Amino acid sequence: MKVFGLWVGVVTRKQFEARVLELVSDDRILLAITEPMLRVRRALVEEFERLDSLCQQLARRDPVWRWNLAEAASITKKCADHSSSR
Repeated sequence: MKVFGLWVGVVTRKQFEARVLELVSDDRILLAITEPMLRVRRALVEEFERLDSLCQQLARRDPVWRWNLAEAASITKKCADHSSSR
């Protein structure tokens, strides 16, 4: 968007598409270029979320992965506790 002189600004992943469409809605050519890219982006995000969910399901079924995830959560908590005590 920057190439066309448009600034999206700070938005969340869910707000991004609406903000881009808002910016290009007055220009038919930019809209024609942008809409297919937004559809592809939406499809990639949906597929990533689906694959992430499947990986989480697999991890929950596997005792080794469950242990690894529990350890990672424990380490994260310890780091958070340590940094907040400073």
